[in-house]
Amino acid sequence: KVLEAVIYADRRVSPHEFVVLALVRFQLFGGHSRPPVKYRTLEAVRSEALGLLSLVAHAGCFSSEAAKRQGEFDTAFAAGVAKLKLEDAEPMAWDDFTAEQGEIMLGRLRLLAPLQKAVMVQALFAAILADKKIRVIEAELMRVVCAVIDCPLPPLFDDLDSGKIAG
Repeated sequence: KVLEAVIYADRRVSPHEFVVLALVRFQLFGGHSRPPVKYRTLEAVRSEALGLLSLVAHAGCFSSEAAKRQGEFDTAFAAGVAKLKLEDAEPMAWDDFTAEQGEIMLGRLRLLAPLQKAVMVQALFAAILADKKIRVIEAELMRVVCAVIDCPLPPLFDDLDSGKIAG
């Protein structure tokens, strides 16, 4: 409750705040057993997949000025959508994002079939690498997403030297 109060004090949720809150909630309250498969296709969790992709794409260009940020976002989102192979994909607006939505998205993606989770992670990874940089927040998001949805982290992140991560 205290962590939530601090995060919501400014009435905004930054990508970093979402990551911290999601990880703390998962560690304290999340199931630590393998989740049952409820969704067999990415289409079944389309809005969640596109919402999470939007979050990751926004996180990668969060500190840029508006015009540059939009171009970076569009490139990252398009790279991720190409991996997801979802037709007519529309991003979720960052202004509409809440931590509760993020947790619901992760909860539903946790119930996705394992091979589809891998495709989701590949799509997030493609969005992160669209600008050829891995920022700290992007690496943090990937670690949390992979932990919460119970999907292995790509090997590049396992061996990543903190000196190679962009600020």
